[in-house]
Amino acid sequence: MARREEQTGSGGPNLAWQQGGYHMQDSPCEHAVPINEQNDTGYLPVSPDSRDRGNPFDDGAVDEDLRKQRSRSVEAHDSTFWIGPGQAPEDAVIQREPRDKGKGRNTSALKALLCIGAALVLMVVGTMIFMHLRYTIRQIRVEGNSECSDQEVIAASGISVGMNMLTVDREKVEKNLAANSSLLRLISVKWDDSGTLVLTVRERHRASYITCNGIICILDNHGMVLQENVQIANLQDGEPDPLEGLVRVEGFSVRYYRKGRVLELYNQKQMDAYWDAMLEIQVMSLTDVVEVLYVTDTDNLYLATRDGFSVRLGDSEDMHAKLRAMQLTVRWLQENGKAGGTVDVSNPVEPTWIPEGTG
Repeated sequence: MARREEQTGSGGPNLAWQQGGYHMQDSPCEHAVPINEQNDTGYLPVSPDSRDRGNPFDDGAVDEDLRKQRSRSVEAHDSTFWIGPGQAPEDAVIQREPRDKGKGRNTSALKALLCIGAALVLMVVGTMIFMHLRYTIRQIRVEGNSECSDQEVIAASGISVGMNMLTVDREKVEKNLAANSSLLRLISVKWDDSGTLVLTVRERHRASYITCNGIICILDNHGMVLQENVQIANLQDGEPDPLEGLVRVEGFSVRYYRKGRVLELYNQKQMDAYWDAMLEIQVMSLTDVVEVLYVTDTDNLYLATRDGFSVRLGDSEDMHAKLRAMQLTVRWLQENGKAGGTVDVSNPVEPTWIPEGTG
């Protein structure tokens, strides 16, 4: 509160400021109102037009230091505070931007994203259409078959015209051939720009047979079971013998067999020896010469010819040379009137013959 100074003169204390309608808290004026009904400056207007009166700070009752701290606007009565309650000059009104302006920017961004998304969708769809047209199988050609027809090979492979070449799984095709036609073995799957898919196969040829628990199974030279439960009893006249021209294999320790799968043995060395021997027998066209192959002891393999000779092979090393030595020795013995006995070609360079009945 401003410091009140008493001014003395001829008439005693100067109370003109009180007579003019201005009152301080400790004023003795009878018509002074309580301080809580005054405004912040201690100024109480006596009429609605009292704002036009002179500046209350001009009467000298206010400390000069306090005057310097007051705003000129307050003294001049020209600020928005003195104009009237709730009123402000037009230039003081804040102009706000319309709310739709930001929404327009968001709409433009959304449209841009939609355009980009549509372009990506069109790109993906176009690529899919191109890939479909580019790699559609229009024709299937089969190579390497002789006994099986092209239609049988295609049906067994599971491939059909109209499929996409990129979806063809070689391993799956190989399994399909083994399951649907045990005589077929897949070599390759290729395609060209014209939409032609080429299946190259090798037909499995019957090479031997075994008897397991009274059931006859026919094998190829890799030990694949081509047929099982072959019946040879009660063959009708003129009916071909299903085992004719096949080599009988003795001594396999069979663990599991199933059509379309390689024979499973407890002793894998027996299968290795079988592969070596049967491969050379077929290559050298000796299936009409060899009747039985004994693989019980893989270090002491034996053959029995259809002419009654026993042939000792030893292990499976140098199988081609051993079979060639057997072929030449048996021929020489037959030309010299010898029959039967045992031909030992375990050392193919020096084959020997032991006549039958000699110990």
